[in-house]
Amino acid sequence: MGDRAPEGGAGQPRGEPVPTTQPATQPATQPAAEALLRWSRRHAEAARAARAEAATPRRAAGPAPGAGVLRPVLGGVAGLLRVACWLVAMLIVAYVVFRVADANPTNMWAAAVESWAPRLDLGLADLVSVGGPGISLAVNYGLAAVAWAVLGAVAGWLIRLVAKI
Repeated sequence: MGDRAPEGGAGQPRGEPVPTTQPATQPATQPAAEALLRWSRRHAEAARAARAEAATPRRAAGPAPGAGVLRPVLGGVAGLLRVACWLVAMLIVAYVVFRVADANPTNMWAAAVESWAPRLDLGLADLVSVGGPGISLAVNYGLAAVAWAVLGAVAGWLIRLVAKI
């Protein structure tokens, strides 16, 4: 084994010897045995590190301890909040449609929407006055519907963010 390093070194296919020639700028001061010894130490250290890493127990992937109960509950609360806000926004849009289309006020659905929508307008029922009364109603209550949708999305996002902590 005199002038050759072990077979199968880095970048060399198995079975071909790895030449230990020195670059032309450096004199050949290092004997082959010394190079082999350095190579052997380097690979022994790498093997030890790999065995040590394999021997260390790893925690199974998944949620952090204690987060297994709270995270799904907060995720469910966030989802329910988003759905509730979207339902309020849809109720407000239905109110606009019923008012603009002159729905029968004695109808059960129109009466229910008529009683709830003004309570949920977030104070935006008389924000702007543009065009006729139908356009003003559509713009003001449309802004309230958008505000409810955005409020639900942001609140749901914040709750899910807190659940990840």
